[in-house]
Amino acid sequence: MKVVVFGVGNWDNKLQSDADKLTYNEWYNRVRCFVGDPYTFIATGSYSEPKYNPLNVDLVQNGITKTNPYSRRWHYFRNGFQTGLWNSLLNLDFDILFHVQCRSLLGIDMIPYLEQFNKSSKQIMAPTSKTTTSKDDPYVEIGVMAMKPDAVRMLSTFSLRSSFCFAKDITCEQEIRDMFRGSWYNPFPEIKTIKKRFTQMGVDSEEMDMSKESFMKLPIIAAGKHASNEDIQDWCDAHPYKLKGGILK
Repeated sequence: MKVVVFGVGNWDNKLQSDADKLTYNEWYNRVRCFVGDPYTFIATGSYSEPKYNPLNVDLVQNGITKTNPYSRRWHYFRNGFQTGLWNSLLNLDFDILFHVQCRSLLGIDMIPYLEQFNKSSKQIMAPTSKTTTSKDDPYVEIGVMAMKPDAVRMLSTFSLRSSFCFAKDITCEQEIRDMFRGSWYNPFPEIKTIKKRFTQMGVDSEEMDMSKESFMKLPIIAAGKHASNEDIQDWCDAHPYKLKGGILK
């Protein structure tokens, strides 16, 4: 089973890259530890100066510059995600392409789950994303999503939205849910979201905060804006890892 990992990230300048370096290091070390030290690269959502790359990994980008403010309709993350898909299809050999967004931190050995997924008939593997007050199905957590080659081909060529548009559209999580109904393997059905801070979706969307107790039990978390620095550090301390050859500093 050949696994390739990529994360979506970006930096507008050296200052931002330096500020996020510890998070990138934590992300990369956990990928190396919990996914068997796979080939890993970063795909950027908007142009990021290569010389400020916070990690010694390959950088892939399509040169889109940041113009409009980030929003659901002007979605730089999706641009980076699609860049990672196409790079993998055109240039890499893999059985499973595992997207672990650069702010998603792993705290559990993912190899058994990936092996089970590889043996199954499902096309994607991911936990759910967000909670909802509607009767609609849960969304797919794109931030920690494994894909078989056919799923990567489908996501690259047959999409339900674009990265940049002026019309009303759907979220990336909704898009993937609707594209892979019946072909989604969720190894963590007990998890509603990996975000401590999240939006309760419904008629009136509301910002919610998961309890610290529940957050600390998560095997995977979304860092960055989705949790405080203190909560992230507490979770990291409670989910340590070891690496052959030492930890990247």
